[in-house]
Amino acid sequence: MDSSQVLLVVFLSLLSMSAAQEYDCNEPMETLARDGKVIRWSYNKENGKCSPSLQKQQRSSRNSFITEKQCLMTCSSDYENIYPPGDAVCDLPMESGPCLALIPQWYYNKERGACHSFLYSGCQGNGNRFENKENCTTLCLNPKKGRTGGADVSGEQPSETDTGLVIGIVCGVVFGAAFLATLALYLVQRKKLKKQHKAVPTVEMR
Repeated sequence: MDSSQVLLVVFLSLLSMSAAQEYDCNEPMETLARDGKVIRWSYNKENGKCSPSLQKQQRSSRNSFITEKQCLMTCSSDYENIYPPGDAVCDLPMESGPCLALIPQWYYNKERGACHSFLYSGCQGNGNRFENKENCTTLCLNPKKGRTGGADVSGEQPSETDTGLVIGIVCGVVFGAAFLATLALYLVQRKKLKKQHKAVPTVEMR
């Protein structure tokens, strides 16, 4: 091994150590911040998924990533199956994900041999997700074109995806708050009705 190869190995080792110090997938997940202004992703070691939340601009945990793909690439051993290289993404099934956003995206339907639109929830899913029909067609229908970087061609633009995801998170928070308020009001009313329906003492007639 010559000196240049030794230097390369040393450099890669230092780079790996630096990345390991910058991120820690085993740290507790970042919680939703009331004054959060940016979306960050945290790895959940219980289910092996990366989940989004509104967080403060300044990162307070090493389990905090700018994008879901960065989170999965760093923490998940299943990353290569979720975002395989090249046109292998075209063989994956469509997955809209469990979040609440409604983001128009495209996927390749292997059975029909065509690209179709769907609504992406804003989280999870897989590499068979494209921002427009042209990208989907280029990678999955034109064998001689665009066969590199399949997962990246999906056009994961933070601006549009984050906008839809913010709406989904906010809607979820609002819905949860409304539900709790309704439940509290119901319990208060029920307590009042119980007091009103208590037996009234009878007075004997003389």
